[in-house]
Amino acid sequence: MTEPKTMTTRLLNARLEHFIQVLLPLFRITEKELELFKKPRIRRILRPGEFPEKRREVPAYSFAENFFYFPLKDPGYQLNVFSNPVVCHEVGHFIHYHINPVILRQKIAEFETANRQPNKRLYKLVEIVAEYSNFILDMNYEKDSWIMEEAKMIYHKYGAEFLPRLSRISLEEAIDFGIFR
Repeated sequence: MTEPKTMTTRLLNARLEHFIQVLLPLFRITEKELELFKKPRIRRILRPGEFPEKRREVPAYSFAENFFYFPLKDPGYQLNVFSNPVVCHEVGHFIHYHINPVILRQKIAEFETANRQPNKRLYKLVEIVAEYSNFILDMNYEKDSWIMEEAKMIYHKYGAEFLPRLSRISLEEAIDFGIFR
């Protein structure tokens, strides 16, 4: 199936809501955790100078302002920005930040630093958690990236049942657990 080059915000919202409902059980969200969730907004346009560290043509989830950003049209890269694996990945970030306050605090501290030098291991952990659901849902796609290889390696080693644990560990625990090569 060919993914659309554009998508209405209404349809995008429905797709995001669908994956939120699909992923919540995979992360084993408790009732207490669910109470902490805030309904995210969707933004399609960013103001000039807003989030300069983000590329405008790539989807993202903003943990600080609780919104999903998706461009108005697909830029034509290797993977369509409206594809299920991409939407699922961004929903993975949304859920991860809501259930892991330690990671969220580390990301906010990193974001607020003047030099914005990212912690590579923190970035890896956050991306691995977001990508993990795609393996569980068998939405593997042909995309050559280090994150795919890292997530695939961890998924094959620990399986689907590891996602709830992986999504709740701190960076220090991930290092001690041997998540990083």
